[in-house]
Amino acid sequence: MDSQERSGKGKRRHKDRLKYFYLNGDLHRRVHTNRGADLLTAWNYPKHEKVGYSYHEVKRKARRAITTTDAAKILNRTRLTLEWAIINGEIEPPQMTYGTGEGKIGDPYKYMWREEDIMAMHAFLCTVHKGRPRLDGLITPYNLPSAQEIRARIKQEVVLYVKNDEGDFIPTWEAEHF
Repeated sequence: MDSQERSGKGKRRHKDRLKYFYLNGDLHRRVHTNRGADLLTAWNYPKHEKVGYSYHEVKRKARRAITTTDAAKILNRTRLTLEWAIINGEIEPPQMTYGTGEGKIGDPYKYMWREEDIMAMHAFLCTVHKGRPRLDGLITPYNLPSAQEIRARIKQEVVLYVKNDEGDFIPTWEAEHF
């Protein structure tokens, strides 16, 4: 039985974790990988140049770059809400990608979020009230996950929920085993 029969949907799709990544605070896009020579060539967006790294070091130290659509899913918001906050200056804009064809720098393309950017957006969303203002002046964010849940979603960890006596589901975390 081949892979097409097993999956039932055609070819398997392998999601490449290292297509966009953050290393030393800079956004990178993988251009070429030579695992045998332990070499990874990437485009460094802030410096506007190709750079070479040890593949092993990148696998160990690189942090995930998250698209705006995925960041919106993590925060239970729409993509437009995140872009609105950036345009209005509510948060510092994340680093952007741009076209790099034929040795020239193209127009800005899309935002790539770090964990710090998403947590800054979460802090802003905690100050936004849903609906009309309350008479007592308190703020009630709409369907906003906790900071722990967001960090678990970013790191793609499993969040376990326990049902209490009142029927509410409470998120719990299990310590990592070493």
